[in-house]
Amino acid sequence: MADEIETQISNAVKPIKAARVRGQRAAARLKTATVEAAADVEDELEEQVASLSAQLAGLAQQVERFAEERYGDARELLANVGDTGAALASRARRQTGVAARAVRDDPLPAVIAVGVLALLAVVIIGRVNDR
Repeated sequence: MADEIETQISNAVKPIKAARVRGQRAAARLKTATVEAAADVEDELEEQVASLSAQLAGLAQQVERFAEERYGDARELLANVGDTGAALASRARRQTGVAARAVRDDPLPAVIAVGVLALLAVVIIGRVNDR
């Protein structure tokens, strides 16, 4: 009788253990995917920031040429604008790195945010389709 109960308990616990293992594997895959996505986002943002920085530098050069032709005194103003733009681009690049590192260090908030956005999209699409 005790062996039979023990066997029944053992049989009942097996699916729970299997589900736990599957859940752990799924969580590991999700974490890996989130880290990879964060790295991709970081790379893309860095490229965009670098592109914007280059565009800003080109724009600053064009403005400087115009200023030299039209207003010699505008040179000082342009230097300030260029420095501010470069500082903003540098700050944006640093913030991108900080955000990517935060997602890499603890991807759970990013996973939750993606889940919430997905749920909101489903709700919005559902309401649009109901009309």
